Amino acid sequence: MSTCSRRTPAVRLLGKVLDAGMMDREILQESLGISVSELEAFRSGTTRAPAELRLRLASIVLAFVPEYARAAQRVKQAAEAEVAFRTTTTVTHRTTPPFRFRA
Repeated sequence: MSTCSRRTPAVRLLGKVLDAGMMDREILQESLGISVSELEAFRSGTTRAPAELRLRLASIVLAFVPEYARAAQRVKQAAEAEVAFRTTTTVTHRTTPPFRFRA
């Protein structure tokens, strides 16, 4: 996990779920398969969770806390896009587009 200091959508989603008491911290931590200290570091925004962990968080929220389904979908889609980019499922360009496509 890398360090970061901004409040990502996943961090905000986790905070909403825990602050609203929608899910017990220990149950969520066990469901995510991480330690309490990792969960707190993720929640505070000091550590950026890997995409796989964000996917699990989004799936758990979608299944058990439908009130935050929209935010969970955003987190899920962003994590899926990151995984697709990392695994080169998506196509990236090595050069600039041809002149006819430039603004």
